[in-house]
Amino acid sequence: MSYKLAVLALTRNEAQIWRDGLESETRPETVLPPKENTYHHFHKAHRLGRRDKGISDPEYFEEVAQLLKGYGRILLIGHGKSKANTSLQMMEFLKQTHADQASKVVNSLIVDIENLSENEILATARKWLSAHPL
Repeated sequence: MSYKLAVLALTRNEAQIWRDGLESETRPETVLPPKENTYHHFHKAHRLGRRDKGISDPEYFEEVAQLLKGYGRILLIGHGKSKANTSLQMMEFLKQTHADQASKVVNSLIVDIENLSENEILATARKWLSAHPL
């Protein structure tokens, strides 16, 4: 069965996935990255000259990708710029490993999601959806 829309709000610390609608009472599923994907280790890698290796873990992205299976459209919501934008890293992962899912991404919004509540993230998704009906 193909559902209409999944909303993925993604940071390096957490993925929140709304798969059951965008109403304010809807709660997301949460995926956490492996523990070694922490702030401390990111800076340690930077000091050791491995800055370009990124902070994201393919296992984290794979777990998120599995939860997105079956959706006709996916809206990514992330924050940051360039290599720090985990949602863009996720999009690259999908292109490389799940091309069928990558083709279903309708947009990637950049907002300050670390400072937004779940309801504010949902409001951002609803606002986008009202301007871009599927």
